[in-house]
Amino acid sequence: MISGKKYNRVKLMDSNIRKVKNATRVIEMFGLGGKSRLRTIVYRRAYIMAKLRQLGCTYGMIGELFNKDHATIIHAVKTHEYFTKLSHTLTNIS
Repeated sequence: MISGKKYNRVKLMDSNIRKVKNATRVIEMFGLGGKSRLRTIVYRRAYIMAKLRQLGCTYGMIGELFNKDHATIIHAVKTHEYFTKLSHTLTNIS
């Protein structure tokens, strides 16, 4: 878990702190912190990592939530961005 001191260091707004705490519950509820390679789990994990990054969390902080290295978080965020762009492109072609 992330302590209050680290929240202050990142200077997240109160509303974002609540969102991060809610994300922590979702991670635990759906087992997203594990090593599963199931596609649905991987996509959910990448989505939440990208959203936490948009809230201003550092890669290290997100890594602590998921028990992952910061490089894994960077890759997941880039993967999420790629699939989002791909999805929009395929939608526009149809």
